[in-house]
Amino acid sequence: MSWEIPFSGGYALALGVGVATLSFLIIRDSVRRRGCWGINLHTSCQRCDGKGPQFRFPASFREALWGGWLCASCGRRNDKWGKAVQSR
Repeated sequence: MSWEIPFSGGYALALGVGVATLSFLIIRDSVRRRGCWGINLHTSCQRCDGKGPQFRFPASFREALWGGWLCASCGRRNDKWGKAVQSR
């Protein structure tokens, strides 16, 4: 029985570059604490210093995709970093 690798060199290179780019974006935004791609596990409201929710239920598509929450203390809509979200 012979095993064949399903990816040729070009596909593996493209996949590797894509994974490296996505990893760079996530790490960069997590360190800067701004942007859409980062990961933030501990957040607080910048207006009232209220803690973000432990489990989040998104209220909009933008919140589901990029993160965000509604402060239970002051009612302000925040992004994943605790900054106010601009209404559109």
